[in-house]
Amino acid sequence: MLLPTQIRNRVLDMSVGGRRIRELLYPAYVRLYPLLFRPRHFLYEGKRYRYMFHPYGATLKSERIVEIPIAFEEMNAHAGKRILEVGNVLNHYRSGTHVVLDKYERNDGCLNIDVMDYQPASRFDFIVSISTVEHIGWNEHERESEKAVRALQRMHAMLEPGGTMLVTIPWRYHPALDRYMQSSECLFERVCYMKRISRRNVWRQYDVGALEGVQYGSPYPFANALLVCYAHGR
Repeated sequence: MLLPTQIRNRVLDMSVGGRRIRELLYPAYVRLYPLLFRPRHFLYEGKRYRYMFHPYGATLKSERIVEIPIAFEEMNAHAGKRILEVGNVLNHYRSGTHVVLDKYERNDGCLNIDVMDYQPASRFDFIVSISTVEHIGWNEHERESEKAVRALQRMHAMLEPGGTMLVTIPWRYHPALDRYMQSSECLFERVCYMKRISRRNVWRQYDVGALEGVQYGSPYPFANALLVCYAHGR
């Protein structure tokens, strides 16, 4: 005998016009979700942010729900300046005119160049990368476990003196990157720690000690802890 949840899932997985009912209903579900979701805001560095509810990128299930609002706040602070994004993420949530570097995503406005090969005409005032660096070298055809660290160093070298770099990194996804982030060689001057605390994708900021034992993908899907990292150009 099927349980009510199993019946619901079978109905949602039925196809209409070649698309699953689940896919057709999801955009409406995302719009309605903020009316039901509690809380609707989170605190980061003493400031109140609104969770990002959006049909793209599974924000209701992943770390996108907090890292996108944090990134946009910093983007707003650098409006009108020379900005580089490594990994095409933010334009899916709000159109922008900044330079976007993405080796694989074929999209208007994306420069399909490896970050290690990119030679900009001038340095940038602000560089941002949202849950992208951990894939560099790690999820590519030929795995290079140290390439992510070299990519961070390359990005940092593209900053104007006094410029800002903001990088978000899911914890326990890339072992070599995790080790680097805990080493004395880490280039970041400040790292903030966000941790998912419930099935409903609620996040809170903690000290680094709260990351002890946290794993990627468990007990919740995607990141269960997120590093928000800041560096400045020299």
